[in-house]
Order: sequence, then C-alpha cells, then structure tokens
Amino acid sequence: SGDANDFQVHIIVKSVPQSQTRAKSFRSLDFFETEINFYNKVWPQLDAFQKSKKLPELFDSIPLCLATFADGKTDFIALEDLSYQGFKALERSLGLDLDAALFTLKYFAKFHAIAVAYREQHPDEFKKMDEELKETYFDEKFRGWYHGTMDKLCTVIKDAAEKELPPSYLEKIEHIFSQDLYGNISLSLKKRTGLTAITHGDCWPPNFLIQEQDGSKKLALIDFQLSR
Repeated sequence: SGDANDFQVHIIVKSVPQSQTRAKSFRSLDFFETEINFYNKVWPQLDAFQKSKKLPELFDSIPLCLATFADGKTDFIALEDLSYQGFKALERSLGLDLDAALFTLKYFAKFHAIAVAYREQHPDEFKKMDEELKETYFDEKFRGWYHGTMDKLCTVIKDAAEKELPPSYLEKIEHIFSQDLYGNISLSLKKRTGLTAITHGDCWPPNFLIQEQDGSKKLALIDFQLSR
C-alpha cells in the first residue's frame, strides 16, 4: 500500500500435537518445556555473555525466539523464520560428507565455547541455568521408553559396520554395545567437569539450516528439545 508503517514479519510457529493422547505418547510436553527453557532462560544468558565480551564476531546461528506459551495443552514456540534469508533445510536422507561434517562442527565448537567460558566465569549462574534443562531422554526413569528402540538401532549399526567398515571398527562397536549402553550414557550425562557445556543434544541434518550466498555458507541450529 506504500504506507510507511507497513512491515513484514517472518515467523514460524511450532506447537504440541492437538491430540492429548498423541502428546502424552510422544512426551511432547516434556520436550517443549526443555526447548522453551532453552530459548527463554538459557540462550539469552549465553548470548548476553558473548556480547559483553565485545567479540569481533558473534555466534548468531540460533533463530530469534519471539514468543512462547506453555499451559500443558496448547504449548507453542514462535521463532524467526530464517527461510526468507535464504536458509534451507538439509535432506535427512543425504547425511553429511566429511567437508559438511567439519563445517558443522565448527559451529558447534563456537556454541560450546560460549557455555564453557560462561561456566568458568559465572559458575553459580551456570549451575542455575543447567538446572533449567531437565534430561528428557537418557535417564533411568525413561529406560522403558527407549531401551527397545536402542536395541534395534544397535542391530542396524552393527550390520552397517560389518558391511561398510574394517573389522576393527566392528570389534569396538560390539564391545560398547555388549555393555549397558543406555545406562552408561545416562551416567555420563550426569557428570560435570571443567569442560561441561550446554549442548544441542539432537545433532542430525534435519536440525540444521544452511544458507549459501555469494560463494559463502552459513549454518543455523534449530530444535533444542533435547538440549542439555
């Protein structure tokens, strides 16, 4: 209309399933609580921390959260829609080649570095922030939900290793899987060390968006429902 007050807002909204049965079956509310806490209570602190350091380059690969709501029935998260900036989702079936994996790891290294530095300089605040992210997957109280799935995945992984990798890899994989894998992972996630960081928790191609412009590439991280 030419009105000087006209503007566009690019927003994407994710919400829990309308079916309460489905939401309970998939524990959707638990995952939404984690993601809402990440956007409202965790990332704002980490972002403010990095900005306070006057860094020459900021880590800005997490979309802006515009609003959240949680009542246990109609929970939603409204985020900046990055597609208008040219970001596109990676196809889950293609996976990541070595170059793409290394490119992705650089972004996670920057993300983790902020949390490690924050923990070093503000240990009490970090502890409170850490407590906002409840473990939603690897905890003994969830073993019944996931151990069957993990057993099936182990079978698939061993089959792939046997067909695609040298025997030495299969031996190591079988050694790991012969133990209580779920329990060992659960225990490891409870440990806190000098390098403890806030992590994404669900790192696979559908949770990355990539922007390719003028010969350069940029990555964005989405879906923090398993953040820990």
